[in-house]
Amino acid sequence: MKLLLAVEAFRTLGGIQEIVDNLAAAYLRVGHRVAIVSNSYFRPEIAREPRALADYFEVELPSAKPLTWRHPERLFSRARARQFLDCVRQWSPDVVNSHVFQWDKLPPLVAACRRARIPLVQTLYDPKGRGNLGVQALRPLRDAAALVTDSRAGRDYFASLMDAAHNAHVIGNGVDLDAAAKAVPFRRDRTYILSVARLNFRSKALDAVLRAFGQLANEFPGVDLLVGGDGPDRIALSEMARAAGLESRVVMLGAVPHDELWSYYRGALLFVLSSRIPEGRALVFLEAMAAGLPIVATKSGGTPEIVADGQSGVLIEGNDPEMFAAAMRSLLSDAALRRQMGARARELAEREHGWDAVARRYLDVYASCCAGGPRLQVDAVSLSSLKPTGADRAVDAKRSGA
Repeated sequence: MKLLLAVEAFRTLGGIQEIVDNLAAAYLRVGHRVAIVSNSYFRPEIAREPRALADYFEVELPSAKPLTWRHPERLFSRARARQFLDCVRQWSPDVVNSHVFQWDKLPPLVAACRRARIPLVQTLYDPKGRGNLGVQALRPLRDAAALVTDSRAGRDYFASLMDAAHNAHVIGNGVDLDAAAKAVPFRRDRTYILSVARLNFRSKALDAVLRAFGQLANEFPGVDLLVGGDGPDRIALSEMARAAGLESRVVMLGAVPHDELWSYYRGALLFVLSSRIPEGRALVFLEAMAAGLPIVATKSGGTPEIVADGQSGVLIEGNDPEMFAAAMRSLLSDAALRRQMGARARELAEREHGWDAVARRYLDVYASCCAGGPRLQVDAVSLSSLKPTGADRAVDAKRSGA
């Protein structure tokens, strides 16, 4: 099968970028042809090195905006959307699987696949992708060949917004079990709790995690809090730690390359993350579980579908720092309980969340979308004008063993 995966900002750190990269690698392992198409957004400080040796194209993924007399320039964004259509036609996949997160970008992608007569499978994640158009941006998805959500909670949420989502396939995210097993635990003089997230208080309640840790700091003087990730509230979180007198106990790791992050998971006592909006099946929880960590998290969205409350972690209603502190205290005080929950977490990750198993579920969906008959055949055209030379050189170097 020939597959085209669409995603935003593929060359930068992010959970969805990791999902697409791991799916592409799994498809390649079983003999499928794979290409990844992404926009050119790139920040060197959060760059990531792709693991999948898939073909890679950079094109505009513009947002849909209503055309008005006051904004005739929006015609140009429609013209830029043609780059994606040209890429689809020229590479001529059997299926396009879009993991594009921003809702406003979906209408041009749906229209391009419809014009190219290529089945579109759209993977939907969570409400954070809502843009200026809101639910209106989801309406074209009635023309998608299939919809996928990463949790039952996600399917229920999108089904409340559009009828087509009632039939969405639920395919949870995966985790690199080999990387978790091979990672060397991070060593430091003091033990630590780990939290990893995009530092944005609107969605991640890292401020509640910090306040909860502040309630424990004197009881556990040998335990620190390490926070991995970057975002608009990184400075605010650092200032909160300083104001609470915890600047020496709260370590801001910044954006950590994914290969290095495994060591931080393996060396931690437990993983904690509080959320203000419902998560899907967040990748960080799966990674922490694969590393054998008990989880303390908000009980919302798809999190209860992967973290078994009382078995592999503790789930908290809401974001009350006192409740998070109590859950963290119980785990820090009981090494046997930490080991028991950590072992259960690892068992669940290994049994249900390997990437090859996730890829097989996606491939079943793709196959069902291709069963309706032949698609439009397009003459092959060189895509050299669409490829970013820097990314090509990196891929060519990998393939040549340089």
